[in-house]
Amino acid sequence: RQVLLLQSNLGVPHGILLDRQQLYIRNLQSLVRNPKKAARFLCGGGMGNDRSWGMTLANLLSKGFDLDEGFLKSTMQEMVRWALEMVRSKSRIRVDQGALLYGVYDFSGKLRPDEVVIQVNHPISEGQGSRLKTILGQVMVTRNPCMHLGDVRVLQAVRPPSDLAHLKDVIVFSVRGDRPQTSKMGQGDMDGDYYSVYWDKQIIPTRQYEPLVYNAQTAPEVPRKITLDDVKEFFIKHLLNNNIGKLAIAHLV
Repeated sequence: RQVLLLQSNLGVPHGILLDRQQLYIRNLQSLVRNPKKAARFLCGGGMGNDRSWGMTLANLLSKGFDLDEGFLKSTMQEMVRWALEMVRSKSRIRVDQGALLYGVYDFSGKLRPDEVVIQVNHPISEGQGSRLKTILGQVMVTRNPCMHLGDVRVLQAVRPPSDLAHLKDVIVFSVRGDRPQTSKMGQGDMDGDYYSVYWDKQIIPTRQYEPLVYNAQTAPEVPRKITLDDVKEFFIKHLLNNNIGKLAIAHLV
């Protein structure tokens, strides 16, 4: 929902986003009647983060199991119910020209500040493996939570130099420039953050905003030995000031 709101405010027409949502809902409703479409959906990560379970179901369908078989039928119906609930509660929309990728840095220093390298494995069809695809051109990159218009970055995906050709199913960011692109997206970093990447031209924003500047507070100096009372006080202050969840809800409202 956060991404959709930011896209809308950055120039992506409402009609395109609504059309994508309606198409996604129609596709979901047809999965229980179309084994080939169900297998493609599962191969493409239809079960969310539990990709291995989706691939297992896709392999069963590719081996000739029928969707009328009791276990497969009930599983697919539950999957469709879950996906529709995600649409209702989180406005989730499937984007075929997109991926959720770990971020890594280009330590060779060859990429320019606004350049990234993206090579992703796309499933060919059920049971047929995958094909490596190099993304080129403009891409939209962000990470959750994203509550500021500057958290959405439009970058240039380029062909990987020889030093980076082995990096697949990740997004490679440049180390050049006065501030890392990852930091511009809600103070992202490389400690295991996922980045949402879209190369669908219709949903790439036409406008950009300057990223928010995060000024870190200086840690107070304690001229004595830290005690358990200090730890308790720090923990209580953290609980009182940890408002990211409230801000996210207020942003959506």
